[in-house]
Amino acid sequence: MHGRSDVVHGFSEGPPGLRRVPQFAGVGLRPPQAKVKKYVAGLVLNLDDVFRKRAPDPDWHEVLLLIVAQTGEHVAGQAVDTILDLENSKATTAAAPPAILALRALSEVRRIGRLNEQSIRTAKALTRQLEQKPL
Repeated sequence: MHGRSDVVHGFSEGPPGLRRVPQFAGVGLRPPQAKVKKYVAGLVLNLDDVFRKRAPDPDWHEVLLLIVAQTGEHVAGQAVDTILDLENSKATTAAAPPAILALRALSEVRRIGRLNEQSIRTAKALTRQLEQKPL
């Protein structure tokens, strides 16, 4: 019984006879900020792989755009960078040019001003594409 009261003691305040186990949906059981940042960084790296593998496939474009729309500018910016890095890849096709997907991804971002570098890169990639294959 002594071991169990030590466990409960770590989660509650107050006199020993009135200790309560916290509710899991309540405040106070949040992970430390460092762990959250590490998790988000790992998530971004995983999404980087997803964008690298799926961006050349036009069937995946709507899914990728939904991911960009549901995440913040940081993740969206890295996704656009990853897409634009595929510009010279052998995996890209005429049906799925990275510059077009990058432009569509930027259109999903609410605060586009935070993605100035990605916007400029996308404009340059679109210009290169139009110079190679005019309408």
